[in-house]
Amino acid sequence: GWVFIMFCILLRFTEGAGSAMFETSVFALVPRLFPDNAGTLTGIMEVGAGLGFVVGPPIGGVLYGAGGFRLPFLVVGGICLALLPVIFLLIPQSDCEKRLLSFRALAKLLTKFHIFLLAMANMLSLAALAFFTPIFQPFLTHQFNLSPQKLGLVFLSAPIVYVIVALLVGKLVDKLGPRWFTISGFLIEGVAFFLIGPGEFIAKPKIWLTAVAYGLVGLGAAFCLVSIYLNLLCTAKSLDEDEDKDAILGVVAGISSASLSFGEIVGPLVGGALTEAFSFQTSAVVFGEFLLAEGSLLLGVALIDWRFGT
Repeated sequence: GWVFIMFCILLRFTEGAGSAMFETSVFALVPRLFPDNAGTLTGIMEVGAGLGFVVGPPIGGVLYGAGGFRLPFLVVGGICLALLPVIFLLIPQSDCEKRLLSFRALAKLLTKFHIFLLAMANMLSLAALAFFTPIFQPFLTHQFNLSPQKLGLVFLSAPIVYVIVALLVGKLVDKLGPRWFTISGFLIEGVAFFLIGPGEFIAKPKIWLTAVAYGLVGLGAAFCLVSIYLNLLCTAKSLDEDEDKDAILGVVAGISSASLSFGEIVGPLVGGALTEAFSFQTSAVVFGEFLLAEGSLLLGVALIDWRFGT
């Protein structure tokens, strides 16, 4: 009844708070412990996240079938509790909590246009993945009449590409820098959104084109999500040489986590609203225009910075 529903909502809030604390601390810790390989380690973390998205649903389904509603939660909760002593022993202690960012530096960080632009990019990059949550399965079923097995294969195309590419992007970001990977990722995602329907002015719907385009969404997301955090970090560190770098890491990790969470909320809402008002094809094209606009804006800022040496 209502008691069960209220406790479910409360537990989801608790889960979100725990995830925010965990994700923020990990993203702040990685560049401090591995300053020369932050991109590679970020890529490894994104590979783990991608694998979780791939294997989580089928494992959850197996556990549900074996033990009902409670078993998946008991197993995941038990694993998390079992990992606590391991994390406590392996992660080195830090005195970051003793070093707070000054109010002046914090205000400068939060009002910097480059930081705002990258936070918006972070939000859009995850929103692009979450966009499909409420609308992709109905579109595939109605348009192509696919079996559950074929539906699963199409749905796997983006996360599989994401997992394969994320680690490679991380290594390349360490060598080449993050900015151009972010720009390329948005341009790839924008084109993919035009093709996934595809747009009614481009071609007739074809399942192979939709599957390939969805894979390109995963490719673009890997480019963006691995590189944007490093891009944020480089931008923030350049703002004030006198401020403590560990304190900056914590604030940047918080900005990154908050913008990703916001994207996870915005994506399904925008996708559902646009599809209800128009069609899947039109909604994908509209969202693709936002992605191309963000990529073009990032490209313009990069060219201006290059021209004036900033």
